[in-house]
Amino acid sequence: MIIHIIDVAGLDDATVLAFYAAIAHIWATTHAEPTTLDSGQPGVRLRMYADLDTSS
Repeated sequence: MIIHIIDVAGLDDATVLAFYAAIAHIWATTHAEPTTLDSGQPGVRLRMYADLDTSS
């Protein structure tokens, strides 16, 4: 198993959670962490972990 950390940035929670749902449909992922706001930066961020190894 090869776990990758994927950081996603988007305009709002709905956008990054839709991306998460699309990835989770294709690859094994952990549950989505809560989205975060960076002070002074637009949009939100989400960190997810996915197993991208398709060889097994």
